[in-house]
Amino acid sequence: MLLTEIFDAILGDRIRKMGNAAWPIAHGAVERYIVERIADNALTCTICCDYRVDDRLYTANIKKTVPTEREAVYLFSIYHVGLDLAVRYKPGQPNINVVRDADNLEVSQRYV
Repeated sequence: MLLTEIFDAILGDRIRKMGNAAWPIAHGAVERYIVERIADNALTCTICCDYRVDDRLYTANIKKTVPTEREAVYLFSIYHVGLDLAVRYKPGQPNINVVRDADNLEVSQRYV
């Protein structure tokens, strides 16, 4: 891994979170999941949350990596279909979005 990738992995996420903290919030709902096996002991779980801005439909994706199928089932029991989530979107570009744990504490604190 290059030094720039390490920097982005560690600090980039923090910097992005500070920048999007002022973005407007739309409320969306979890609609579906995607599960991909990326290694013998790892699955990537994508939680798809649909939200609307100015009567247009957009999708925010939350990606989490888990070690087992059992952990994926647990994750999906917390982020269940129909769950309301706050989605921050970039003004003028609502297709650019982020689902922040800080905006969804009740849910994010249940998944540790």
